[in-house]
Amino acid sequence: VYIKALDHLTSPNGEKILISNETFCFNTSNPKVPGVACHPLTFNYSDNKIGEGLENGDRIYLKFYLSVPSGQLPGNYNNTIRIKVVP
Repeated sequence: VYIKALDHLTSPNGEKILISNETFCFNTSNPKVPGVACHPLTFNYSDNKIGEGLENGDRIYLKFYLSVPSGQLPGNYNNTIRIKVVP
């Protein structure tokens, strides 16, 4: 199982927070996803493997973190992620 972002975080008026400011953690057993061993989110699936050897009914829990640069304009920022599962 892989995850990637499609773009930087963007506000409706075009302001951006670079993807390099977003990290994520994942866990297959703890739904609270302790914030340890987090990974930078990138635009490539190959950089972001979040599971392997999963059995039917297994889960992957995710938690995302954002570091907002000083001086960043306030507002609503969105980005889209994709999750890809390969046999």
